[in-house]
Amino acid sequence: MYIFLVTGEPSGDLHGAHLAAALRALAPDCRLRGAGGPRMAAAGVELVARSEHWGAMGIPEALRKVPGLLWHKARLTRLLTADPPDVLVTVDFGAFNVRLLRGLRGAGLKTVYYIPPGCWSRTRPAGDLPSLVDAVATPFPWSAATLRAAGMRAEWVGHPIRDYCRLTIFREEARRALGLDDRRPTVAIVPGSRRAELRHLLPVFLAAARRLPAPHVLLTVAPSLGEAAVRAAVPSDLDVRYLDGMDYDRLQAADAALVTSGTATLEVACAGVPMVVAYRASVAAYLQYLLLLRGRLGHIALPNILADAPVVPELLQDDATPDALAAALTPLLADAPARHAQLAAFARIRDSLGDGGAVENTARLVLEVAGALPKDSASPA
Repeated sequence: MYIFLVTGEPSGDLHGAHLAAALRALAPDCRLRGAGGPRMAAAGVELVARSEHWGAMGIPEALRKVPGLLWHKARLTRLLTADPPDVLVTVDFGAFNVRLLRGLRGAGLKTVYYIPPGCWSRTRPAGDLPSLVDAVATPFPWSAATLRAAGMRAEWVGHPIRDYCRLTIFREEARRALGLDDRRPTVAIVPGSRRAELRHLLPVFLAAARRLPAPHVLLTVAPSLGEAAVRAAVPSDLDVRYLDGMDYDRLQAADAALVTSGTATLEVACAGVPMVVAYRASVAAYLQYLLLLRGRLGHIALPNILADAPVVPELLQDDATPDALAAALTPLLADAPARHAQLAAFARIRDSLGDGGAVENTARLVLEVAGALPKDSASPA
């Protein structure tokens, strides 16, 4: 059994790694190849390309990456047609993966799309996805309904974050292990996984934290960036503890968090940490993505999009100043209504993500499409 996975960006690498582990558990002898990052490599995927830095925000950054992405697309197309896998699995990253699938149309490959483009949107149409893939594993029930209405086989498998974010210790244990003083505020800073996000947001987040009285700071370090790059931006007089990625057990020790808009907002919500969400980018990226997204949906943070309500504060571009972030964060640090309202909303959001098992459900669907399991082996969320 030969399975090929294509991901892009660090979040895709995370999803691809968990899926690879689930596939190995169900089909120990399967051969796994693909495009991914360090997590997929550690999960035993033979990487033919490193893709954790393929993503871009804004037209200028995207244009700089276009030649390389076109080269990778052509190379992957050649590899997949010369040595066809039993099933091709594309994971998120629609800007690249949909184009790859269009180029492979007619090649006769069995294909599964895991986390299809824009699946968080209740209004996004199916587009040409029905003509490109055999099945879709989506984390949201409304996405599955839309795709089924377009004639696709679409399974709501649940959201994989419910699988990842499993707390193994109590919050008090995490605080004791980190040596945190209950008389001082503890702020988690989640600066994102792109270098541009680190450049635009981490200094502002750190400056906001410095406006609090003697804070402890828990700073997440994305594997795609590395601790050295993050440490170089941190003032020596801040009390900082570095977390290896989204270390949920330790992350929950924070009283509140400053989070870069993206998948991390949903992870922080599932860890039960109240937050303020921010985004700063180049002017082109801001105009192209953030204003369009907010104008179409009313929100940019995933908890707000899923709840269709302003659950967490969103501060964008020039509004995301250290003073404004500190002011929005302060009410969340105390046992106050703003904090309780977010935690109650987070509990409802977690319930909407399914009961867990998304990764195994997806692995079963992949093996079923490949012909290694009987039809309808994937369990609904």
